[in-house]
Amino acid sequence: MADHSHDKIAAEALQREALAWVVRLTSGAATQADADGLKAWRRRTPAHDTAFRAAVRLWQQAGAAATLANGVRPRPKLPGRRMVMAGAALAAGAAGVMLAGVRLGYVAEPSAWLAEHRTGTGEQKRVVLPDGSVAELNTRTSLSLRFTPAQRGVELLDGEASFAVTKDASRPFVVMAGRGTTTVTGTLFTVRDQDDVVRVVCVEGSVEVRARETARLSAGDLATYDDRGLHSVARADAAAETAWRRGMLVFRGQTLRQVVEEINRYRRGRIWLENAAAAQRKLSGVFHLDRLDEAITHIQRTLGLQATQLPGGIVFLR
Repeated sequence: MADHSHDKIAAEALQREALAWVVRLTSGAATQADADGLKAWRRRTPAHDTAFRAAVRLWQQAGAAATLANGVRPRPKLPGRRMVMAGAALAAGAAGVMLAGVRLGYVAEPSAWLAEHRTGTGEQKRVVLPDGSVAELNTRTSLSLRFTPAQRGVELLDGEASFAVTKDASRPFVVMAGRGTTTVTGTLFTVRDQDDVVRVVCVEGSVEVRARETARLSAGDLATYDDRGLHSVARADAAAETAWRRGMLVFRGQTLRQVVEEINRYRRGRIWLENAAAAQRKLSGVFHLDRLDEAITHIQRTLGLQATQLPGGIVFLR
């Protein structure tokens, strides 16, 4: 009985530590030292890693609740028998930080801290994979490696990446994203996982996309899928879809709402669109990723909107 009580206390203490890591890493002030500290903490025992993954799931559940509540602080459903009061307080703190981060657009998903490679807001990164293939990570992207003797693989946990894959017919290269996979033996393509929708663009060669159904893409094709399966295969505007690789954003007749959502992915702070009528107006333009404030000026002049700028990169468009 005493041993059981001791084990329970130890498990609760571990859960508190795991939740504290989530709070720290979603605070918006996490550093590389924090990331290194987390890796060391998770490697102590399998129980440490399991506790952190459980804390991440709790955070994500709180995030879903926050979205549904439309601005009301979420009340995550906590497993009462396994979560002590201190752990619950930490979970609530994580939810509160998450809610602020969603509004300001600067808090990384906890999944990013489980990945071997990741980028922050506006950051891009080139990664040479173990087989010599090259992955280019776009803004707010997290990528884990899944290489085995029989298969070359990566998991796109969030964000967007392009893959230039070395040819090896004996070992397919597989990108896991959402509830589907993209398989190639050697080609160039991009995968984007955002808002539970995955977009795959074949730039060169061919790729196989599987999400309940299977589709074969040739150069210039675009496939989209989500949890329900494959949506469609169509011709892509490949130059616009991959413009980020050249340091650009290209818009051709998108609504202002779509333009603002895309710019927010790359820019610290957040642009808020408060003019419902203007949100549906169409806009075209080419903007440099390192000069996105020029895009705000272009929007103002083209659509006749007013902009109020606040500290921290916050902009209200009316």
